[in-house]
Amino acid sequence: MLNTHNPNKQETAAFILLGRYNIINVMEMVKVAQQHPSSARIANIIQVQLVKRYDKSPIEVFKLLQLENIPVGSNILAQREFRGWTKFLDDFNKKNLDRKENMIRTFLTYYSDEDVAKMLAHAEKNPFTKELASNLQMSLLNAWVRELKSPAEVTKLLDGGTSNALMETYTRKFEWAMKSSDLAVWLKYVDFYKARHPGTETSTIAILTDRYGDEAVSKVIAASLSDSSTMAIAKELESAQLKCWLANSKSSGDVFKLLKLDQGYLVVQPWKRGMHIIVSCIQRK
Repeated sequence: MLNTHNPNKQETAAFILLGRYNIINVMEMVKVAQQHPSSARIANIIQVQLVKRYDKSPIEVFKLLQLENIPVGSNILAQREFRGWTKFLDDFNKKNLDRKENMIRTFLTYYSDEDVAKMLAHAEKNPFTKELASNLQMSLLNAWVRELKSPAEVTKLLDGGTSNALMETYTRKFEWAMKSSDLAVWLKYVDFYKARHPGTETSTIAILTDRYGDEAVSKVIAASLSDSSTMAIAKELESAQLKCWLANSKSSGDVFKLLKLDQGYLVVQPWKRGMHIIVSCIQRK
């Protein structure tokens, strides 16, 4: 028998188990023990100790606890393993302020956007998990805003019993992000893109242009050139955008129209920058 009043003994018991079985088998034993009232408390303690013994991130522990295989129709937030994982997540974040993890990022590591939306919609119907599910839905919307998914995309993703109010919230967030001239907001999308496509060699300017188009990107670059905190990166993007235009054989006339210098008003740049780009195009032909 394990001495529940002696943490060191419990630690030793966990160590002995790991000496005979691999971590997955031990986790399975713990899972079975958690289902019986007489052994549930000890099993929960051992589970926490097993997780702490391994220097793993919350994302890795999520898989160790086999939470990545929960059926979409089940309430993952009500799982005993999930509750144990949330405790580990809290402890991890308190001890690792420089590399905190969050729940929604972990969910999106193992489940598709659509599946996460469905799982949270299902969990929201349970009064015991409703509050957490609602909070995670907001986190999911924020993640999508950072990726600047269009409302049309999100409408399809939320087609899993989610309320219209959630879609309305997303639309407001999305419109704010699209109207923002804050380069940092746009660069967050690049970070998410690269996280979703590890090892990609696609440049930042190419990622932004593919998502928003030349005109919108040029507008954000222009606004950022006058801000000392973003001037350096804005100049880099300006140069990269020019190179892309030249590589795509855009003429000075194309650039003139792109910057809307032919419409009697300047939407994206002052004359100085607009003419600089056009002259550069001519000189490099």
